[in-house]
Order: sequence, then C-alpha cells, then structure tokens
Amino acid sequence: MKIIYTLLIVLCCPFISFGQGSLDLGIFAGLSTYGGDLTESDIEITEMNPAFGVIGRYHVKSWLVLRGNLMLGTITGNDLNASSIGRRRRNLSFRSSIYELSVTPEFNIYTFNLKSKQSFTPYFMIGAGVFYYNPKALYEGEWVDLQPLGTEGQGLPGYESKYNLVDFAIPYGFGLKFQVSNKATIGLEFISRYTFTDYLDDVSTVYPDNDVLVITNGVLAATLSDRTSEYTGIPSQRQENAPRGGSEFKDYYHFIGATVTINIFTPEIEKRK
Repeated sequence: MKIIYTLLIVLCCPFISFGQGSLDLGIFAGLSTYGGDLTESDIEITEMNPAFGVIGRYHVKSWLVLRGNLMLGTITGNDLNASSIGRRRRNLSFRSSIYELSVTPEFNIYTFNLKSKQSFTPYFMIGAGVFYYNPKALYEGEWVDLQPLGTEGQGLPGYESKYNLVDFAIPYGFGLKFQVSNKATIGLEFISRYTFTDYLDDVSTVYPDNDVLVITNGVLAATLSDRTSEYTGIPSQRQENAPRGGSEFKDYYHFIGATVTINIFTPEIEKRK
C-alpha cells in the first residue's frame, strides 16, 4: 500500500505544481490483453478482454500533457489455444485482473489546445506506473489463487522466493486524439506496459520436485504445477527442473481502446468569470 500512496502523491504533484494549464477529466474504454508464456505472440487476439479506466489530463504546453490513469483490465492465457502440440500438452492456463495507477506524459506531434485551430493530433507517451495482479487457474469449477501455492517451488529451499503481487510497469505507446468541441476530446490509443515480472501468468522457470511440492505445499499445488496428465490422461513422469516457462523475457500487458475527456477548468475562462 505504501507504493500506491507514493504514486498517488506523484500523480497529484503535476496538478499542484502547475497553476496555469487547463484540466480535462474523462474515461477510457477498450480491451486488455497480455504477452507471456501462455500466449504465442505479444498481442493475442483470442485473449482480449474488456478494460476500463478513469483519466485526467493537465495541459502544460500545447505539445505536452501530464496524464494520470486509474485502469482496470483482465488478462488471460491458455495453452489449449496454441498451435504447438507441446504447448497444448503443457495444459496451463490463467486469468488475472489488473489494477493500475500510472502517470504517462503525452507528447503531441501538433499544437493542440482549446485556443489552437488544430482539431487533431497524433501523440506518443511514456511514463511509470504501479499495478496489482493475482493469477488464478480454473480447477474443478473454481478459480484458485496460484501465487500462495508456489507452483514452481517458490519459497522452498533452492528455489526463488514467492513473487510479489504488486509491481512496477513502464507504459508506452501512441494514439490519435480529436477535439470535437471547445470542451470535448476523443481519442484512440494503443498503450503497452513493460513489466518487471515474469509471473503475470504464474509461469516462468522450471517444474519443481513433485513429491516435495506435495509434502510441503499440498496436493493442489502439485496438481496445478503440472497439468499435462489432464490433457494426456497418462500420469506425468516429469523430472525435477524440467523447463516449465521461459524466464529470459518479462511479461507485457496492453490496453487498446478509446478515450473521452471533458475540459473542466481553463484559467482564461475562470479569469473572465
């Protein structure tokens, strides 16, 4: 929670520090998806889910906008959708909600503000954020939290510690926004999030010793660690430290959609009042 409070302060600082720019508030609506060990590409069309957000824009200059985001999305992945038989035999899947708080300055390509005659502009952004996630797997009709189970031996002697469910991300991407009136702006954008974790999907390294996992973390942990037998119908004879995922690359998630913002404060208008 300290991380979230710190980012909230950072998020508010631009609006406190600058007193002469206009302020817009609005919403984001679109889709969320992810790239990781349980997808075959960074953007998996079959794994897109609804996403929503609340955004605020503070216009510092005609080319610079400080933007804050509170985003909510869902990411999913499933080996059964893979074209590779080896991936389907692995038979892992997950679902996780994403709650993100971020600051992403927008850099307008063209002059763009209420006083300009320019009605649209492309823009790009890069910023920083913090997010919460919690991968779950569907087992016997119920969604089970995976992180406490240590499915790759996390927390056992000789293995990594359990991963954190709060982590940092670097949002970056591009968009196109249009001024449709002297108050309203709409936009279309694609924003990726580079993360510092490879566990958005609970898959990263190797299979642990199954017998040790049963004794220490329980039968459910061992069952959700290696689900090949559910696919093949044959008991798995997995060796310890056999590859389960690929830890050389971190996971990504993406938000793709539209924004609608309304100007709620402009210094020139307030002065005239």
